[in-house]
Amino acid sequence: MPLLNNVIREVLRMHPPIHSIIRKVKSPMYVRDSNYVIPTGYHVLAAPGASAMDEKYFKNPTAFDPYRWEEVEDDEEAEKFDFGYGLVNKGTASPYLPFGAGRHRCIGEQFANVQLGSIIATFVREFEFSLPGDGKVPPPDYTVSPKYPSPVGWMVANGYNSSR
Repeated sequence: MPLLNNVIREVLRMHPPIHSIIRKVKSPMYVRDSNYVIPTGYHVLAAPGASAMDEKYFKNPTAFDPYRWEEVEDDEEAEKFDFGYGLVNKGTASPYLPFGAGRHRCIGEQFANVQLGSIIATFVREFEFSLPGDGKVPPPDYTVSPKYPSPVGWMVANGYNSSR
Protein backbone atom coordinates (compact mmCIF):
# COMPACT_ATOMS: atom_id res chain seq x y z
CA MET A 1 0.00 0.00 0.00
CA PRO A 2 2.85 2.50 0.49
CA LEU A 3 3.61 2.38 -3.25
CA LEU A 4 -0.07 2.95 -4.09
CA ASN A 5 -0.15 5.96 -1.74
CA ASN A 6 3.02 7.28 -3.40
CA VAL A 7 1.44 6.83 -6.85
CA ILE A 8 -1.58 8.85 -5.70
CA ARG A 9 0.65 11.61 -4.30
CA GLU A 10 2.65 11.72 -7.54
CA VAL A 11 -0.48 11.90 -9.73
CA LEU A 12 -1.86 14.71 -7.56
CA ARG A 13 1.51 16.50 -7.73
CA MET A 14 1.55 16.38 -11.52
CA HIS A 15 -2.20 16.98 -11.96
CA PRO A 16 -3.49 18.91 -8.92
CA PRO A 17 -7.28 18.97 -8.52
CA ILE A 18 -7.27 22.74 -7.94
CA HIS A 19 -5.98 25.40 -10.31
CA SER A 20 -5.16 28.15 -7.86
CA ILE A 21 -5.42 29.23 -4.24
CA ILE A 22 -6.28 32.89 -3.60
CA ARG A 23 -5.92 34.58 -0.21
CA LYS A 24 -6.56 38.13 0.95
CA VAL A 25 -3.65 39.79 2.75
CA LYS A 26 -4.79 40.71 6.29
CA SER A 27 -1.62 42.52 7.38
CA PRO A 28 1.42 43.72 5.40
CA MET A 29 3.23 40.68 4.00
CA TYR A 30 6.97 40.95 3.59
CA VAL A 31 8.39 38.89 0.73
CA ARG A 32 11.43 37.01 1.99
CA ASP A 33 14.83 38.00 0.54
CA SER A 34 13.44 41.09 -1.19
CA ASN A 35 12.30 44.65 -0.53
CA TYR A 36 8.72 43.89 -1.57
CA VAL A 37 5.78 44.31 0.78
CA ILE A 38 2.30 43.16 -0.21
CA PRO A 39 -0.12 45.68 1.32
CA THR A 40 -3.17 44.83 3.41
CA GLY A 41 -6.25 44.23 1.26
CA TYR A 42 -4.36 42.87 -1.74
CA HIS A 43 -4.79 39.30 -2.90
CA VAL A 44 -2.09 36.69 -3.46
CA LEU A 45 -2.41 33.63 -5.65
CA ALA A 46 -0.60 30.31 -5.37
CA ALA A 47 -0.67 27.87 -8.26
CA PRO A 48 -0.22 24.28 -7.00
CA GLY A 49 0.59 23.12 -10.52
CA ALA A 50 3.46 25.62 -10.80
CA SER A 51 5.16 24.87 -7.50
CA ALA A 52 4.75 21.10 -8.00
CA MET A 53 6.59 21.28 -11.33
CA ASP A 54 9.43 23.48 -10.10
CA GLU A 55 12.91 21.94 -10.33
CA LYS A 56 13.81 23.83 -7.14
CA TYR A 57 11.44 21.60 -5.14
CA PHE A 58 11.17 18.40 -7.17
CA LYS A 59 14.10 16.80 -8.98
CA ASN A 60 13.17 16.05 -12.60
CA PRO A 61 9.60 17.34 -12.07
CA THR A 62 8.18 16.31 -15.46
CA ALA A 63 8.99 12.62 -14.86
CA PHE A 64 6.40 10.43 -13.18
CA ASP A 65 8.31 9.01 -10.21
CA PRO A 66 6.24 7.71 -7.26
CA TYR A 67 9.47 6.60 -5.57
CA ARG A 68 10.37 10.26 -4.95
CA TRP A 69 7.90 10.19 -2.04
CA GLU A 70 9.88 7.49 -0.22
CA GLU A 71 12.62 10.06 0.40
CA VAL A 72 10.26 12.75 1.73
CA GLU A 73 10.35 13.13 5.47
CA ASP A 74 7.07 12.30 7.12
CA ASP A 75 5.46 15.39 8.59
CA GLU A 76 4.37 13.56 11.75
CA GLU A 77 6.54 15.92 13.78
CA ALA A 78 5.22 19.05 12.05
CA GLU A 79 3.09 21.43 14.07
CA LYS A 80 -0.56 20.46 13.71
CA PHE A 81 -3.74 22.26 14.62
CA ASP A 82 -7.42 21.33 14.74
CA PHE A 83 -9.31 23.97 12.76
CA GLY A 84 -12.57 22.15 13.52
CA TYR A 85 -12.27 19.11 11.25
CA GLY A 86 -9.38 17.14 12.76
CA LEU A 87 -5.65 17.67 13.11
CA VAL A 88 -3.93 18.97 9.99
CA ASN A 89 -0.43 20.24 9.32
CA LYS A 90 -0.37 23.93 10.18
CA GLY A 91 2.53 24.67 7.84
CA THR A 92 2.07 26.32 4.48
CA ALA A 93 5.65 26.14 3.24
CA SER A 94 5.30 22.92 1.25
CA PRO A 95 5.29 23.15 -2.57
CA TYR A 96 2.89 20.15 -2.59
CA LEU A 97 -0.55 21.81 -2.51
CA PRO A 98 -3.17 19.65 -4.25
CA PHE A 99 -5.52 20.19 -1.31
CA GLY A 100 -4.37 23.64 -0.25
CA ALA A 101 -2.63 24.29 3.06
CA GLY A 102 -3.09 25.55 6.58
CA ARG A 103 -6.44 26.76 7.91
CA HIS A 104 -8.15 26.59 4.51
CA ARG A 105 -6.85 23.15 3.54
CA CYS A 106 -9.51 20.91 1.98
CA ILE A 107 -11.33 19.03 4.72
CA GLY A 108 -11.87 16.12 2.34
CA GLU A 109 -8.16 15.39 1.80
CA GLN A 110 -7.99 12.25 3.93
CA PHE A 111 -11.31 10.96 2.54
CA ALA A 112 -10.15 11.63 -1.03
CA ASN A 113 -6.91 9.70 -0.46
CA VAL A 114 -8.81 6.71 0.98
CA GLN A 115 -11.30 6.80 -1.91
CA LEU A 116 -8.56 7.07 -4.55
CA GLY A 117 -6.65 4.18 -2.97
CA SER A 118 -9.78 2.00 -2.85
CA ILE A 119 -10.79 2.78 -6.43
CA ILE A 120 -7.31 2.22 -7.89
CA ALA A 121 -6.81 -1.00 -5.90
CA THR A 122 -10.16 -2.29 -7.19
CA PHE A 123 -9.32 -1.42 -10.80
CA VAL A 124 -5.90 -3.08 -10.56
CA ARG A 125 -7.40 -6.20 -8.97
CA GLU A 126 -10.49 -6.53 -11.19
CA PHE A 127 -9.47 -5.30 -14.65
CA GLU A 128 -6.91 -5.99 -17.34
CA PHE A 129 -6.26 -2.91 -19.48
CA SER A 130 -4.98 -2.60 -23.03
CA LEU A 131 -4.74 0.07 -25.69
CA PRO A 132 -6.51 -0.81 -28.94
CA GLY A 133 -4.82 -0.35 -32.30
CA ASP A 134 -1.12 0.45 -32.25
CA GLY A 135 -0.97 0.26 -28.43
CA LYS A 136 0.66 3.69 -28.11
CA VAL A 137 -0.40 6.09 -25.38
CA PRO A 138 -1.55 9.39 -26.92
CA PRO A 139 0.41 12.53 -25.93
CA PRO A 140 -1.04 14.61 -23.07
CA ASP A 141 -3.78 17.02 -24.04
CA TYR A 142 -4.33 19.91 -21.61
CA THR A 143 -7.24 21.55 -23.45
CA VAL A 144 -10.71 21.62 -21.94
CA SER A 145 -12.00 18.89 -24.23
CA PRO A 146 -10.09 16.12 -25.98
CA LYS A 147 -8.86 16.79 -29.50
CA TYR A 148 -9.28 13.12 -30.37
CA PRO A 149 -10.73 10.06 -28.66
CA SER A 150 -8.45 8.00 -26.42
CA PRO A 151 -10.01 4.54 -26.40
CA VAL A 152 -9.08 2.06 -23.68
CA GLY A 153 -10.15 -1.57 -23.63
CA TRP A 154 -10.72 -3.53 -20.45
CA MET A 155 -11.65 -7.00 -19.39
CA VAL A 156 -13.29 -7.73 -16.04
CA ALA A 157 -12.30 -10.82 -14.10
CA ASN A 158 -15.59 -12.55 -15.11
CA GLY A 159 -14.67 -12.25 -18.80
CA TYR A 160 -16.81 -9.22 -19.75
CA ASN A 161 -14.97 -7.31 -22.47
CA SER A 162 -15.61 -3.70 -23.38
CA SER A 163 -14.00 -0.72 -25.03
CA ARG A 164 -14.72 2.99 -24.59
